[in-house]
Amino acid sequence: MGAKATPNLYRLLERVELDVRTVGKPAKDHYGRLRPLIGNDQPICIPARTG
Repeated sequence: MGAKATPNLYRLLERVELDVRTVGKPAKDHYGRLRPLIGNDQPICIPARTG
């Protein structure tokens, strides 16, 4: 899949990416949360804390 093999799909996905960035980036910039695996040495699945 790529621009030469599937040009219509490629253009559609480029447009979708622009829309997603327009909607998602302001929220990500505002909250500034790191992705779970960045800067966090805890296991992905951890038992729930009690108390």
